[in-house]
Amino acid sequence: YTTEDSDSDIYDSKLGKSLNFNNRKGFMVKSDYVLPFKEGSQLEAGVRTDYSKTETDFSLKQTEYGADSWILDPNYTDTTQYEENTLSAYVQYGNKFGNFSFLAGLREETSIIKVQSVKENSTISKNYTDLFPTLHLNYNLTEKSQLQLSYSRRIDRPRSRMLIPYKNLSDDRNTFQGNPDLNPSYTDSYELGFNIQQRTWGLTPSVYYQRTDGPFQPITTSDALGNLNTMPVNIGYENRYGGELSYSITPYKWWRIFGEFNLFQYENFGSNTYTTTDPVTGLPVEKTEDLDRSGFAWRARLNTSVRLPDLFNIQLQGDYMAPREVGQNNMKEMYGLNLGISRDVLKGQGTILFNIQDIFNSRMRKSETFGEDFYRYSEMQWRPRQFTLSFTYRFSKDVKNDRKNRQRNERGNNNNFDIDEIEIM
Repeated sequence: YTTEDSDSDIYDSKLGKSLNFNNRKGFMVKSDYVLPFKEGSQLEAGVRTDYSKTETDFSLKQTEYGADSWILDPNYTDTTQYEENTLSAYVQYGNKFGNFSFLAGLREETSIIKVQSVKENSTISKNYTDLFPTLHLNYNLTEKSQLQLSYSRRIDRPRSRMLIPYKNLSDDRNTFQGNPDLNPSYTDSYELGFNIQQRTWGLTPSVYYQRTDGPFQPITTSDALGNLNTMPVNIGYENRYGGELSYSITPYKWWRIFGEFNLFQYENFGSNTYTTTDPVTGLPVEKTEDLDRSGFAWRARLNTSVRLPDLFNIQLQGDYMAPREVGQNNMKEMYGLNLGISRDVLKGQGTILFNIQDIFNSRMRKSETFGEDFYRYSEMQWRPRQFTLSFTYRFSKDVKNDRKNRQRNERGNNNNFDIDEIEIM
């Protein structure tokens, strides 16, 4: 069970004073069961429920020049409640026959969503049930190399902010409005890979194809005054063809390198129909915007760790995403680098950690948005460069195992940005 509050007050000399309060509560319950059969095979099943409820109070207050009182603007004030309950169940079975093994699974998910708006006096409900099969095939060519083939289907649900219908002002010219008609997007993924593991290195090259139906895209329109409003919509479909190389290298016992490199061709197909005002007649006209886009892009992630006995442990994490076009947006390159230095003290019972997130203060999303009658350039940074100094003391007597678990957690916690996510305002 979790609960969290967030509160922000923003003052803009042109816009006024905006206040945003969020209260989120949620819980998760799950149960898993594993039934082993003969050696090399087992049946696994489970159920899970995820529930969350978010209440948001957003208001905009304005004042006249020289006045001391603030007046509430009802056009940009609302209280909303977002409830989401996801019920899921799965079953999977794996077996092995000589050098061949497989794992087949099926997951069922039912999502129950309700969005309530006080301002609009409306309640929007969305319920959908889906099935998600998976299949993984593996053939051992040698003791240290395998051929792998897999298929999976997954879902990407819109976040609460993308569904809540009120307009949220980011400045005096730009607003964001959720779309209660937004639906989940679905991706079918096929992958063929080869894995080889040696004593000091390992490689996993693979090729893949992914098709996504109804991906989310932010659509921006302008009014007669030049104000821009952005709303997420489901647009067409996307094809992605690519190759990926995952690798791990251990040149010495104290130095380890691992990461991945991904090259892919993307194809987006879709269009957007909207209503605008004819500048000559002043009458509403319907227009269709072509959003077909295609191109080549790549991304890379690198993690290297150096362990100097009785001195320091050093870890570097870097990531890069190449530019690409998505709908109305040209996404610029995005990259960042993190550094962590730690030292065990007090006979291994304690650890001092110095961490720098985003060393060059470069991890930000930059984009250009094009429309028939507007152009917008924007930059968004999750947080500026951060410095952290911490001390951990372990009361456990099994310091050696604690250290191994900590190293494993550090390798899994790369804090990379989501390269496929498109920030909407």
